[in-house]
Amino acid sequence: MKQFLSSGKAQAALLVCVFLLMLLMTSLTPMLADDYSYSLSFAEFGKRIRTLGDVFESLAAHRESINGRMFSHGLAMLFLLAPKMVFNVFNALNAVLLLCLIGSFSSAASAERCRERDFVLLLLAALLIWEAMPMFGQVYLWLDGSLNYSWGVTVCLLFILPYCRAYREKAGRIQRSRALQILFILLAFAAGGYSEGTSSAAILIAFCFGALTLLDKRRLPLWLYAAFAAACLGFLYMVTAPGELGRSAQGGLLTVAKNIRAIFAMPREKILWLYVLFAVLLVLALMQKVERRTVLSALVFLLGNAASLGVFVFAMYLPWRGLCAPTIFLTVACLILLRALWDRGLRYLAPVLTGVFAALFVFSFVLGLGDIGVMYMESRQREAAIFSAIVSGEDSVTLPQYSSNTKYAAAHDLPDLDEDAGQWPNYDVALYYGIGSVAGSPPVESFGE
Repeated sequence: MKQFLSSGKAQAALLVCVFLLMLLMTSLTPMLADDYSYSLSFAEFGKRIRTLGDVFESLAAHRESINGRMFSHGLAMLFLLAPKMVFNVFNALNAVLLLCLIGSFSSAASAERCRERDFVLLLLAALLIWEAMPMFGQVYLWLDGSLNYSWGVTVCLLFILPYCRAYREKAGRIQRSRALQILFILLAFAAGGYSEGTSSAAILIAFCFGALTLLDKRRLPLWLYAAFAAACLGFLYMVTAPGELGRSAQGGLLTVAKNIRAIFAMPREKILWLYVLFAVLLVLALMQKVERRTVLSALVFLLGNAASLGVFVFAMYLPWRGLCAPTIFLTVACLILLRALWDRGLRYLAPVLTGVFAALFVFSFVLGLGDIGVMYMESRQREAAIFSAIVSGEDSVTLPQYSSNTKYAAAHDLPDLDEDAGQWPNYDVALYYGIGSVAGSPPVESFGE
C-alpha cells in the first residue's frame, strides 16, 4: 500500500473516481428552476435561445434587467443549447480541476515532494468538500448553479494561484511565456467579473499576497500587476451593470441589517465545525512554530472567507449556495496548515481526519446518491406527464413537486413548481415545453430522513 501511495497512481485513481462520480451525479441531475429561464431569451418574451446570436442578445438584456454576471450566465445559455451530456462531462472535469487547485495551494510552500502526503491531503480535501459544502447539489451538480458557484471558484483560484506562489516561493518559479501571461490577464478579467462574492474575495486575496510579497522586499512580475488591474476592471464591469445597481439591497437599511445578521448565522449553522477545525490547526501551527509565510497564507484565505460573506450585506437575498466560496476558501486554509504540520512531524493528523470523514462519507454518499436517483426518476415522470398532456391536446398539467430532502439533490431547498401556475418557475417551464400552463402539487412521498 505504501508503495502504491508513493507511486502517484493513487492520486490518479482518486481523480478518476471523482470524475466518474461527478459525471454520474451530474447526469442524474435534471434541468431545474433557472435552467428553464436561461433557455429562454431575456430580449424577447417566450423565445427559445437557439443560436449564438440569440445568446448575445439575451445577455445584453440580462445585463440591463437582472445582473452583470455575463460569464456564468453566458456559459449557462451556451450549455443549454447543447445536449446535456456536454455539460455533464465539462462539469465533472471542473470538479477534478477544482480539487487539484485546492490541493495545489497546500503544496505551494515547498518543492519537496511526498506523494503519500499529497494523496492523503487531496483525499481529505474531497471528503471535506463533500461533507462541509451546504447545498452540494446546487453548487456542484445543477447546471446554472454550478456555473455560477463551483465554476466561479475554479476561475478565481486559477487567478489567485500565481500571487500565492509569488509570496510562498521564489519569484523565478512562477515566470510564464508571454502568450500565457496574456491569457492569464484575460482570465483575470473573467475572474474579477464572474461573481460578486467570489470575485471580490479573490481580488482581496490576490492583493494580500501581492502586498505580503512586497513587504518581504521581493518584486512581483509586471504581468501580475496587469492581471490585478484586469481583475478590478472585470469586477467594475460586473457591478456597474444597470440590473446589478437596481437590485442591490432594495430594502435599504433594514435589508442591510438583516443581511449582517444572516452572514453570521448562516455559516454558524452550516460550517461552524470547519471554523473550529481551522482554529485548532492554527493553534497547533503556532505551537509547532510553523513558518510565518505558511501561517499568513492560511490567514489570508480566512480573510477571503470573510470577504466572500461580507459582500452579501448588500444582496437582495442570501441563498445557502452563497456559502460555496467561503467553504472552499476555509478548506484551503485548513489544508495549508495540515501540510505544514505534517512536515513538522504531526503526520497522524491528516490521516486521522481522513479516516473520520471517510466514515461519514459512506453514509452520506449512499443517502445522497439515493436522493439524486429519486429526483432523476421523478423528473422523468414529470416529462412523461407533460408530453402525454401535449399529445392529448391538453393545455395545462399538474406535476408533483420533487421530494428531495438531502443537500446532495439539487432540487432540495430550490424553488420548485408552485401550486399557482402563474408563479415562477412554472411559467418558464410551460414556455420551455410549449404547453399553456404548469402547476405544482405536493410531493408524492419523501426519501429518507
